[in-house]
Amino acid sequence: MKKIMYVASLNTKKDKYDGERIKSTHIFNSLSKLFDSITVINLSKTKLFSTFKMLFLSCFAKRRYSYFIVSKDARGARIIHKIFKFAHVNPKKIIYFEIGPFLYDLLLSKKTKPELFLFDKNIIVETESMKHELEEFGFTNICIFPNFKVNPKIEFTKKKYPVKQLKLVYFSRIEEKKGIYDLISVLERINQGKNLFTLDIYGLFMSKEDEEMLHNLIKRNNFLSYKGKLDMDDNESYKILSSYDLHVFPTHYNEGFPGSLIDFFFVGVPTLSSSFLRFKDILSEENSFVYRQMDNEDLKKQLIYIYNNQSQLLDHSIKTYQLNSLYTTETFEVLLRGLFHE
Repeated sequence: MKKIMYVASLNTKKDKYDGERIKSTHIFNSLSKLFDSITVINLSKTKLFSTFKMLFLSCFAKRRYSYFIVSKDARGARIIHKIFKFAHVNPKKIIYFEIGPFLYDLLLSKKTKPELFLFDKNIIVETESMKHELEEFGFTNICIFPNFKVNPKIEFTKKKYPVKQLKLVYFSRIEEKKGIYDLISVLERINQGKNLFTLDIYGLFMSKEDEEMLHNLIKRNNFLSYKGKLDMDDNESYKILSSYDLHVFPTHYNEGFPGSLIDFFFVGVPTLSSSFLRFKDILSEENSFVYRQMDNEDLKKQLIYIYNNQSQLLDHSIKTYQLNSLYTTETFEVLLRGLFHE
């Protein structure tokens, strides 16, 4: 019987709203269907003790394990790989699921050496672009599997257009670099005199300052509402998301494959996204709208275009919903069986 060690930050009752924990928990659930014996190193809990446990088992019990599976962003994975190297873990037993796009950044900035990851059995990245980026550094052990989630199987309902007011939704961390304040600023300009759009905001505040800033903006804008956090383990949350006309993703970051996009694939709500570095791997003009990243004038132009061409919302929503079978746990588990030849 094969035994594995799984190192990740998993969901807890308190912390289950960030993308890394959500994806790592889904990976664990899928691994549990393949392996009866899993030693979990959960870095969400008592990180110091968990790290010591990982070090101890890697040094003194490594022969028990057929695989060492890591699901972390590259900054955390770098430390884990150094521990494995110190413990003389065979790199051909290491499988790394990269969360986000940061390994390439670390290599470019020379904050880590390729050799630390180069000999892993497999590195699984989220997009074709991320694979090509790592191949520039000589990697040949790259597999691609996008972000994925449990499909809630929400029935698609066609909305009727045109309407006098479009319902927008923002569903990300609340911080400047996620672009939320750009979006609000643009809507303030568009909605002068008449509210063409409303905006409901869901997400985790990244600082007390962000919380205060958003509440002040809500006080002076009647088209804005903060709706708190959504538990995406509950199908009712997807039914809430399905009620919107357009998801807006105004990120400043060089994202990998944002999990929130999948949530809207599942319910057939199209996205207006900034042109983050890897958006072409995920979105197309058939199912989405895109504006130049950090260009508020282009964001305004796209929103006005969408309002004046609402028939495209219906076309894009149908094409968006057709993507929902591509990013599910079922398709991910096909990859897993191939990796482990189970």
